[in-house]
Amino acid sequence: MKMLKKLNANYGMDAPDYGSFRLQMNGTDLTDSQSKIFLSVIAELSEANVRIVYRGDKKNKAVEKFNLTVQAIPHGFNDYIFLFGEKGRYFLKEKITTAGTNTYGITDTSEGFLTVIFDMLHAIFTRDRYAFPVKASLDKFKKDHPEFIKYFINEDNKKDFVSRITSADRRVRIRARDYYLTLLHHFGKNEFYPVSFLLSATTSFQVAQKYVAKEITDENDIIFFGWVPLGQRTILYTWTNHWREKIVNELGLPTFSRSIYPNQQEISLKGGLLAHYTIGYLYTRNGQKHFEVNPWLFEIREENWPKNGFPVDQHSFDERIKDTLLKRAFFIDNDGDYGEYW
Repeated sequence: MKMLKKLNANYGMDAPDYGSFRLQMNGTDLTDSQSKIFLSVIAELSEANVRIVYRGDKKNKAVEKFNLTVQAIPHGFNDYIFLFGEKGRYFLKEKITTAGTNTYGITDTSEGFLTVIFDMLHAIFTRDRYAFPVKASLDKFKKDHPEFIKYFINEDNKKDFVSRITSADRRVRIRARDYYLTLLHHFGKNEFYPVSFLLSATTSFQVAQKYVAKEITDENDIIFFGWVPLGQRTILYTWTNHWREKIVNELGLPTFSRSIYPNQQEISLKGGLLAHYTIGYLYTRNGQKHFEVNPWLFEIREENWPKNGFPVDQHSFDERIKDTLLKRAFFIDNDGDYGEYW
């Protein structure tokens, strides 16, 4: 109980009440010793240099990419979610092309892709017909960012946008591209969103619950819990005051100070939430809240685990992915750069 009070104090008012969840691993209640280990890990994360993230979803959507039904939760589902983690929609698609030339690839900074990015931003800010409350949020964003809007509603700036980014080195191109993609991904009403390699999440447990039924009472609701080390560049904020904004400024391109929907406290995870950084997931069964703990949490052996993640054994990854609807996977090399393979 003391540990729970300390944990809630560290997380603040938005802390999940783990004491109200039925803590389980593969459908079996944790032992007292396992519960103590779990809560000590959560407490350590709350004090580490990390950002705790949550992702609300529906069970039927969460299981379908693994060719499963909701009845597979927790047993069969755990075999996949704690191996592959959560991925962006892009990884479910075959090779995607636009106008037969560019792809929406995680490493793509082609002129074609950058042109599409400009065109999508232009379309958002020049379209008149939006339903309330989208229109109200967009109007407020426009009012707060006049120079940003002025730049993207002028189609004559398209060549300037593309040339400024393509003239930079590869890493700068990627980071500038990602900066604008977060805004597009968060807004959602564009052609990038259905094939996005970004995964929506939030830093607020309360907000995550709003994505599903209030207080996660619906039997089809599920919320994933995870974390991202702040030193990693896998986390992309849709409100921004950080190094990506500085890069875009140095390119002479317009910046924004917040997202279109700031109250959602949304972040975008590049690629997705790896199994190594997945704490577990919360769902309701027979009116009771169950929290399935990532079993790799109990295999922690090194001190630097908040940065490196749980020691997930992925020797079966290449074979098991064939059983899923995933068409590709991504990796992050030692330099923090992304790659993908089929």
